[in-house]
Amino acid sequence: MNPMSQSPAALSLRFWGAPGDAPGGYDLGRSSKLRPLASFSCALAHGKSDYPCGEPPVFLRDALSLPAELQSAIVALDQGSVEYADELLARGAQQVLLAASASTDSDAVARLVQRYGSGRIGIWAAVRRMPVVWTLDGDSNADFKCMSTSIGTPCWETLQGGDTGTGTEVEVWLQPLLAAGASMALIALDVEADDDLALCAHYTERYGERVWFTPRLYPDADLQPWIRYGQVRQLVLPAAARQAHEKIERLFAAAGAPQEVMA
Repeated sequence: MNPMSQSPAALSLRFWGAPGDAPGGYDLGRSSKLRPLASFSCALAHGKSDYPCGEPPVFLRDALSLPAELQSAIVALDQGSVEYADELLARGAQQVLLAASASTDSDAVARLVQRYGSGRIGIWAAVRRMPVVWTLDGDSNADFKCMSTSIGTPCWETLQGGDTGTGTEVEVWLQPLLAAGASMALIALDVEADDDLALCAHYTERYGERVWFTPRLYPDADLQPWIRYGQVRQLVLPAAARQAHEKIERLFAAAGAPQEVMA
């Protein structure tokens, strides 16, 4: 196992929300009981599964309707400058997840970490599987031609502006940002094939508690295969799933957890 990471020992669920939504979530603690989540910011600060610090923040997508006070929010930025991230942090956001600003300014993460601390800086990565391009290779052998592929193994590419592929492999982009001090990465994806599940398992094994996953285009996707076969143990769910206790119980069951939700 990568010494820089610790594999999540339990399934943890957070929720997307709207400005003003109450925080909340569920965590499978070491007591093997589902209970309301404790603070995610405390998780980053203390590296524990049992935190005394209160409720977890709600996850918000950046929008014009963001409230003036952001103390209970983690804000994911699709666009926006480092200065804008600085503004949100100054308004009290518990954490800001950088996307485009981190890809265009390689020092952005390091500067923000130095100013606010690692626990308040993360990465937001909307991804899809890298397209495979086949070409006819006639240079490697003068006697015959063969087909060659653009990538050797399945991987994800980063997206910008909604659904525009960048051609940049996610892990190549992500590694230096985590090394610069970002405390987490939230990966938004759609599982379309077994290769996506294998990649989920790879990221979970390599980055442990530093990596989270969320559906990108299909919020009602069946997430049980993500957990059972992709080994995903940290999920941010759509806001509508907050009260879907049966769905939450099925997700914990897929992780081999007791099927009980504690109020």
